[in-house]
Amino acid sequence: MDTREQLRARFRQAREAAGKSQGDVARHFDVDRGTVWRWEAGQTPFSLETLLDAAELLGCSPAWLVLGEGNAPQPISSDRPPSELDDDVDEPIDDDGEKGAA
Repeated sequence: MDTREQLRARFRQAREAAGKSQGDVARHFDVDRGTVWRWEAGQTPFSLETLLDAAELLGCSPAWLVLGEGNAPQPISSDRPPSELDDDVDEPIDDDGEKGAA
């Protein structure tokens, strides 16, 4: 796995551990959910500013997010089933919010 793939995997791991959906992250960054999907799929690169802000949002250190150094984020505990925590299914959507489009 190359460095970019590792970064994308850590971003998703941190997002899921924080109990955030792609929609939650998209709202925070004021982008559409498809942008977050493209970050995680490697179709759109992260900016340094985005990575620093994401680390804060997701409760992990920038060093862990970018380099994998330090402790990984721990999943939040919840009594709700995962299907109620995630408002999306992590599949591509177009800018009109339709699932299944790239």
